[in-house]
Amino acid sequence: MRKLLLLLFLSSYLYAELFSDIQRRRDQFLKDFGYFAAPVPYSLPGIGEGLLLFGMANNIKKSQTDLMFNIISGDVGGYGFGIGDLYLIDKHLKVEILQSNLDKASVQSYSSRGMNSNEDDYLNIQIKKAQFTAIRTTVSFYEKMLEFYFMNYINKFSIDSLRDKDGTVILGTSDGLTYDTKSYIIGFMVDYTDDRQDPREGLRFDASVDYAPEDTAGSADFYISSFNTTLYIPFGRRSSWAFNYFRSDAHVIHQGIVDYNQVSQNMGLDCTTIADPVQKSKCENVINNTITANRYGTATSLGGRGRLRSYPEGRFKGAHTQFYGTEFRWNMTKERSPFDIWFMKDIRTGIQSAFFYERGSVAELTSDLWKNEHESYGFGIRMITASGLVYRLDLAHGDEGYETTMIINYPWEIF
Repeated sequence: MRKLLLLLFLSSYLYAELFSDIQRRRDQFLKDFGYFAAPVPYSLPGIGEGLLLFGMANNIKKSQTDLMFNIISGDVGGYGFGIGDLYLIDKHLKVEILQSNLDKASVQSYSSRGMNSNEDDYLNIQIKKAQFTAIRTTVSFYEKMLEFYFMNYINKFSIDSLRDKDGTVILGTSDGLTYDTKSYIIGFMVDYTDDRQDPREGLRFDASVDYAPEDTAGSADFYISSFNTTLYIPFGRRSSWAFNYFRSDAHVIHQGIVDYNQVSQNMGLDCTTIADPVQKSKCENVINNTITANRYGTATSLGGRGRLRSYPEGRFKGAHTQFYGTEFRWNMTKERSPFDIWFMKDIRTGIQSAFFYERGSVAELTSDLWKNEHESYGFGIRMITASGLVYRLDLAHGDEGYETTMIINYPWEIF
């Protein structure tokens, strides 16, 4: 199946050579006002479930500026706010800011990195006092067909405890470090398609370099190179068949701390205090995975809302990632239908169903890519709006069962 996907993807490149001069089919600088404000359930594989009070106002006062906020409870607790598409130079220079503060959250840590871990062999790393800040500056030309961007991520958090998959605490931390990490990303995108928000024809290429210097916990000093290519082949007057290829590689400049005792102390985890040998081994795996990350670095993971959607968020981690995906997007309607209900106002421009298939692999060494691999396939439904949002619901199936994702915007984007 992987060879068939590769053949289809390479054939698509030949088809791209036959494209006529692609024109944007509508204005790319949307100014239709829309808002959404309501408590909604969230379900993100590998992150958790709960209730999210989410509010967003897009294209305020006929500008392109968006404002958003959220208050979240359940498996994740906290609040956040952001501002998007704040243009400093109309149509050419914009800034976006996102700030999130979480009292609690959890990350699944499997027995090993790579593709060989068992789906039930994991612990939940409970984190506390997490702060996340993201700032993105984008320079655009030719109706967003060419963009250059710079991003800065700042993360702060502490480890609270290790819990089993049922949520029972098996080990608390003892004066572990507060992780203070930074990441600097520079990249560019060539978007030779007929529409930035909802492309139906053309080719999109995104390349970036993400530099993550050594942090307070002694991680590796490394950078990540990522390449994302999507080809859109039109079907009929409204629908499209998309093919995606993604590659991400970590390049270590200096290794981080690889001494077991020192990493254990930094994390505040003393696995020797756990009486149950099975849980003790899982605790040791958490430390060994951190050592592996300090030795090889970590590329973009697979699993969750973007790639390999039938697996939890960040399910497969490694120093190298390769991914293929295809998705048929059937636009069932072509319309501009305003709607105004008590919690939501916008203009619906389309209802879309999608059928997708994905396959990917991660490894610590490039020579080990595709020695083990996993796949996802499934069905999705989307609502596309004139304010610039795509509301997405996906149901995906893979080797470990089904996962449901509810989120805004399409899959496969780098950010």
